[in-house]
Amino acid sequence: MLGLTEAWVRGGAISVLALLAVLIARDAGRTASGKVTATFVAGVACYVLCSDPRIVDPHNLWITPLIAVCLGNNAVFWLAARALFRDDFRLRAGHAAVWLTFVALGAIGLYAPVASLSLIARIVFSLTSAGLVVASLGQALIGRRDDLVEARRRFRKVFVAAAALYIAAIIGVELALGGEPAPDLVNRANAIGLAVIATAFAVPLLGVRMDGIFAAQPFPPDAIPASPAPAIGAEDAKLLVALAQLMDHDRLYREADLTISALAQRLSVPENRLRLLINRGLGHRNFNDYLNAYRLKEVAGALGAPDQAEVSIATIAFDAGFGSLGPFNRAFKAAFGMTPTAFRRRQAAESDPS
Repeated sequence: MLGLTEAWVRGGAISVLALLAVLIARDAGRTASGKVTATFVAGVACYVLCSDPRIVDPHNLWITPLIAVCLGNNAVFWLAARALFRDDFRLRAGHAAVWLTFVALGAIGLYAPVASLSLIARIVFSLTSAGLVVASLGQALIGRRDDLVEARRRFRKVFVAAAALYIAAIIGVELALGGEPAPDLVNRANAIGLAVIATAFAVPLLGVRMDGIFAAQPFPPDAIPASPAPAIGAEDAKLLVALAQLMDHDRLYREADLTISALAQRLSVPENRLRLLINRGLGHRNFNDYLNAYRLKEVAGALGAPDQAEVSIATIAFDAGFGSLGPFNRAFKAAFGMTPTAFRRRQAAESDPS
């Protein structure tokens, strides 16, 4: 009876995860975040199957592709967290290298003829997986304050916390077993846990618009919308005018530690309302990117001004509100496709009549 129940639970989890992966691929498959997330969800479905020793024998060649997907899925989880919660995420060749490293470590742990080598590979695999889980949690929690997309703000905790806790539990079980087959009780708990995770993934995702979470294209970092969206109400239009006054006239963006909470207090409005306004009224998905749009515009103007030619780039960046040079250089290059130094040289060359 328990075996039948476990089969139903596993089958239900696979069905929900497969449906979710198809829906994400259909509605957001053109975005990097959609592709990675759909791949991760499909990988979890594979793990539901591969984690049942009665169905899968790792020494059967036909199952090798599924095992490879399962072994690399911890890396995909880390990429999914980065893709979902960073609008500037781009898939790169180095990401494939990380995935292949996990597959190789897992394969050595499964198939190495020397027991000690297999044990070392399994331990390294588990510890590295735990490190990626921690990194994923950090990615979600650190960026939540500046996230302007309310659906994604809620989904951060659901997606990362649930998946991270489950993956951490799996790693702990594998380390405790030391390579020995899992008892039936662990397998059943595994199946139930996967079903819970599948439901936790499905409910929030199926209940929101996909474009609320998956970014089709990050807002141009050097662009500042000149007018609000036409659908906003009269009260929000007035609020946008007050917001523009603080930014364009008072240059509040120059405060390096400015938070959306502090800005909401200056405007005497609830923080959630201001988040929604900047997101839907101005098109920004991240508060820091919204501020950087103003900062980059000021920096670009200063770098092209003859009377600022002797002022250091660092001074210009700090005066505009950037707190450190690393984020400034990355934001500037993303916006203009070149370094601030190269931009200044080009501006000087274009303004030189000779």
